[in-house]
Amino acid sequence: MNKSLLTACLCLLSLSACDLTQPSSFADVYRYDNSLQCQPFDKPASLAAMRMELIKAGIDVVEANCGNDGMMRIALCDSPTGDLNIYRIHAQNLQDALALGFGDLRELENAVVVDCPQN
Repeated sequence: MNKSLLTACLCLLSLSACDLTQPSSFADVYRYDNSLQCQPFDKPASLAAMRMELIKAGIDVVEANCGNDGMMRIALCDSPTGDLNIYRIHAQNLQDALALGFGDLRELENAVVVDCPQN
């Protein structure tokens, strides 16, 4: 009985040494793609073009996704769709991406990743 109690205590102590609040080594940034409602022939800013902008600035892009800000929108032609391009980058490059006009995705609490449109 004492041996199993000791084992349990050692397990708990080893888990308590883990820092679960450690910051992520990645950051997600976004930029709106400028798409408008009722404009099926207008081309929004492409995922690839924005990715290249980050790469040319020396920022490695780990992952790229389409997304939406998740905000309620009025259904009105020529109004923004809320669609955005999302990029996972190394956290140390976050300030560089913000300087290029990208936003920190943590600011958009309702943002979701969606399937990219097929063009």
